[in-house]
Amino acid sequence: MKTKTTKITGILLTFVMLVTMLGMFSLAVSASTSDTWDGTAASQAWESGSGIEDDPYVIMTAEQLAKLATDVNNGTYYETIYFKLGANLDLAGYNWTPIGGYHSDNQSSSAASNAFAGIFDGDNKTISNMKSEGSTSNYAYAGYRGLFGNLSGTLKNLTMTAPQISGRQSYFGAAVAHADGATISGVTVNNPNFAHTNSAKYNGGVVGYIANGTVENCKVVGGNIVASSVSDSLGGIVGYATDVVISDCTVENATISSKSQYVGGIVGQIKYTDGTNSITNCTVKNSNIISTSSGVGGIVGYTYGNSSGVITVKLCSVTGGSVSASYYVGGIMGQSFYADIIGCANYGASVTATTSTGYAGGILGYYNYGKCYSCFSSATITASKYPGAIIGRNNNSVYQCVYDKSLYTDSISSSY
Repeated sequence: MKTKTTKITGILLTFVMLVTMLGMFSLAVSASTSDTWDGTAASQAWESGSGIEDDPYVIMTAEQLAKLATDVNNGTYYETIYFKLGANLDLAGYNWTPIGGYHSDNQSSSAASNAFAGIFDGDNKTISNMKSEGSTSNYAYAGYRGLFGNLSGTLKNLTMTAPQISGRQSYFGAAVAHADGATISGVTVNNPNFAHTNSAKYNGGVVGYIANGTVENCKVVGGNIVASSVSDSLGGIVGYATDVVISDCTVENATISSKSQYVGGIVGQIKYTDGTNSITNCTVKNSNIISTSSGVGGIVGYTYGNSSGVITVKLCSVTGGSVSASYYVGGIMGQSFYADIIGCANYGASVTATTSTGYAGGILGYYNYGKCYSCFSSATITASKYPGAIIGRNNNSVYQCVYDKSLYTDSISSSY
């Protein structure tokens, strides 16, 4: 009798273990797969949650994410409301209507102010195959393209894979097209593809335009961030920034290319209005930053401060790859007014000015008003008239900067 009982107990324990293992396998499968979008928006509420920090609304399907876009675009901004992504989502190449902004012929022009004002936590999940394509027939509805068209809240901890962005007019970013007063943190974009026609300003691999905000710990890996003519301010992470703190961002193995001015590996253009502006501890590796115009740099294309607001670029580096433009081209910074550059390095990214009067420098192309401290370059510099190991044309103070004389035997600056 005792033996039978023992056998039955053993069978029951084995059954329980099998059920538990099957359950764990099921959970593992569901965690690794993606919900695939059918192009529609959900009519019902979120999967779970109450919208507070400890109990955020959880988005489990692409249809629920599209519902968030519908709500914000209709004027519900979810200010200080918390959302969390609960699953990987595949947007399947359907044309995505961004969350916020002005991008539809059934919106009034005031819809440009529609912005998500809550906190969106990607929870380290991935959104793949997003396509956000602006109108090809009506300029008015061709901009604000990205996952978020307009953001005034927080976006964090999200990966995007193979996003496609195209359109005309202004504001294009894989994660965020336009942001004001926003925080963008921990966003990674893999293999973005930007394909624009004319007049497509403010393009960034992560965010197109940001004012009065923070961009930190963001990354772009691979892909093509390309804009055609009349498309100033294009960057690997940020297209255009004003009064923004940017830190700990990375671009690797990307092509960043424009036929217009202000192109940078991290930021296309950063401008002082009335707040703090800085780029700190950012890196660009094995990438090509290209323009047929001016103001092009491995980290930032153009800085525009003033005597009341000097922009700081600190502890940034470029490794390998190339930086080229017609003129005002630098391994770290292309063209600068009122900026201090501190402890930055160019480890072998070639710098080329393609016109006969172009300025090219291992660190800076054209430098007005500011100080350059403790920088290093081992770049090869190509310029017909104004090459400089550190700075192409310089009207400022240079302190403790070093360059590899085996690669470049001329002076620190062509006009130093």
